[in-house]
Amino acid sequence: MYDVEIDNMKCISIYWPGEEWEIIRGTWYYDGSWIPLEAEHSEVIEKIHLKLFQKESNNQNIITCDTNPPQSCKVLHTEQFPEFHVDWHSVNDVTLYSEYTPTKLMRSVTSKLGFAKTTGYRLKRGYKVRTNMEDKPRDIDHLVFVVHGIGQKRDTGKIIRNTTCFRECVDWLKQKYFPNSKHRVEFFPVEWRSSLKLDGENDDKDDSSMDSPPNRNAEKGWSLWDLVRGGWNTREGPSSPTPDSNISIRPGQELAQRLDYVLRAVGLGRNYLYTVTAHTAYWNNYDVAYFVLTRLFPMLET
Repeated sequence: MYDVEIDNMKCISIYWPGEEWEIIRGTWYYDGSWIPLEAEHSEVIEKIHLKLFQKESNNQNIITCDTNPPQSCKVLHTEQFPEFHVDWHSVNDVTLYSEYTPTKLMRSVTSKLGFAKTTGYRLKRGYKVRTNMEDKPRDIDHLVFVVHGIGQKRDTGKIIRNTTCFRECVDWLKQKYFPNSKHRVEFFPVEWRSSLKLDGENDDKDDSSMDSPPNRNAEKGWSLWDLVRGGWNTREGPSSPTPDSNISIRPGQELAQRLDYVLRAVGLGRNYLYTVTAHTAYWNNYDVAYFVLTRLFPMLET
């Protein structure tokens, strides 16, 4: 899931640090292969195209020229680029010519055949097939963020592998027990320890110590539902050895603070599954996955 910045044409991850992607809007394509031109070139071509034909389009007086080769039609405009130039013959006849100098042999051959320039590449504006609102994946019914506890500090990629494993486990169970379900569930791994401040100054988590985990089965009131809802309340000690400096950390706090705030800010409200957090020992457990599934899908589907 990404926060989209249309002005900057960027997608920035809201649940994983450091991920940023460029938004590419396809406008002009090579005819036949439908490979898009570079964005900066497409922007220039689009501006010129609108300048040439927008008034004609409004007045229904569009110049048309459907001929082979395109050189037989008058060139209305030529735009130079470092490696090629583009000629406009009509509103539906735009051709790109490479600026690379041909060899002496090729120049002589094309000259004898009567060609003033290379054939070039026809350009097409817009998409090959018009889209429709039905041609899309189903809307997400349940959005599940998967968060590790304090453990596995050194292996930050572990959460990705475990989430993938958990996703595959859920898919298998969904096909087996809910074959007719049309609901869509998405699982996202969340890396939250990278921004953890143990004592406000020291970021080196490898220098910190961890208390030995107590016997979880002996804890009063422990249940699997507590595990799925919020994870274990694990204590991690900062670099300071004083017992009073220990801080209590719950992985679900990352969702309640940063992620939940971002999701509510973009208008999703609270219509999504809040958290699924568990110790790594339970990722391959089909019983746990089935337990989660019974809460993702209505009971009437069972």
